Amino acid sequence: MSTLCRNGHPMTVENSYIYKPKNRPRAYAYCRACRDTERERRRSTGWMKEYLLDRRYGLTRTERSELLESQDGLCAICYERPAVTIDHDHDTGRVRGMLCKACNVALGVLGDDEESMRRVLEYLTVPRLEEAV
Repeated sequence: MSTLCRNGHPMTVENSYIYKPKNRPRAYAYCRACRDTERERRRSTGWMKEYLLDRRYGLTRTERSELLESQDGLCAICYERPAVTIDHDHDTGRVRGMLCKACNVALGVLGDDEESMRRVLEYLTVPRLEEAV
């Protein structure tokens, strides 16, 4: 395998990368340098983040920024840590706000179940064991 990639770099067994999309009849060959350059270009433009914002939540980058600004950049639950994840109702898909990672994980573990949250609140507020004397 001693040909050239699309950009004219020499292709060898050691530096080749074969990409075969699912619905395409043939594979595309890239050298590793071209693949790494393309990956870095895509990461730096943020196109995937915008795509996922629109696809998953129906938000534009501007709407996300406005949501974050309305929360003063802080988590909508704890008001202490920076909001970094978008929280949404899994049943309706409606965006509720932005959360820090810890609160997002806690909400995910409880499964958006109000009864579980009530039990957690009760557990935290009602003493269960007598203090040892």
